Amino acid sequence: MTHGKAIMFRSRIVLTVGLSVFFLGLIGATEVDARGANERASAGRPPWFELPQPIHELEGKWNQWIWDSATNGWISGGTYRVSVDRGALEMSIVEDWMVGSNLLRSRGLRVISYDGQNWVFDSMHDGGLVSRFRLRRVNRDTFEGYAYMNGRRSATNRWTRVR
Repeated sequence: MTHGKAIMFRSRIVLTVGLSVFFLGLIGATEVDARGANERASAGRPPWFELPQPIHELEGKWNQWIWDSATNGWISGGTYRVSVDRGALEMSIVEDWMVGSNLLRSRGLRVISYDGQNWVFDSMHDGGLVSRFRLRRVNRDTFEGYAYMNGRRSATNRWTRVR
């Protein structure tokens, strides 16, 4: 009789563990599927299916500030708009205030990514030059980091949200 109870107990554990693994597998598959929803948004996924993404945190206008070691202070680089279209980040130039001969004007921004802490994008310049910006969140309205040209750090940047 005791042996029968032990077998019953073990089968419940096996059944419970088996169901837990099954449901965890379903949850994991759903999470993976939802993470790829933005990539497939144009493939007909309904908008309510998509999970909230941190990219919406960046929407709005941002001022770029560039550290100028000659004046030992920040100079403004311009104002940019960040928006989300079909689950992808887009950036556009609102005003370009570049001052100084050693600064390159942006002709467009692309390859934009954001993971909740790190904001990375490319700025296109005349002559096919590309600056890669790597910024890290300081607080909700400020990011700091560097612009890189050909893999070399070229400028210290601060981006602040326009209120």
